[in-house]
Amino acid sequence: MSATDILAAKIERSQKRTAQLQARQALREMRLATVARARARKCAARRKYELGESVLLAGLVDWQAAELVGLLLDGKDRFGASPTMRMGLRKRGDEHLESLRGGSASPTAH
Repeated sequence: MSATDILAAKIERSQKRTAQLQARQALREMRLATVARARARKCAARRKYELGESVLLAGLVDWQAAELVGLLLDGKDRFGASPTMRMGLRKRGDEHLESLRGGSASPTAH
């Protein structure tokens, strides 16, 4: 085997190794992207669950979706720009949730 052949074989091995490392890196990036998407889906699902549960805890189980959206839009228009008003709403909500946790009221009784 000549020096040229040996050198060509080394170059070929290096190119294969580089291709393998690039493929491994691409796979790693794909896995990370998949994990990130799954985490985002899980967070979105958890948020939807919390929002749905909030409707139930507020005692609005019999309201139609359009009525709920109207209520929320009205509240946003009235209170959305005021941090003070929102703090008052949060306090009222926290108090209501605390009373429900105390077992004194059922989630759909209000």
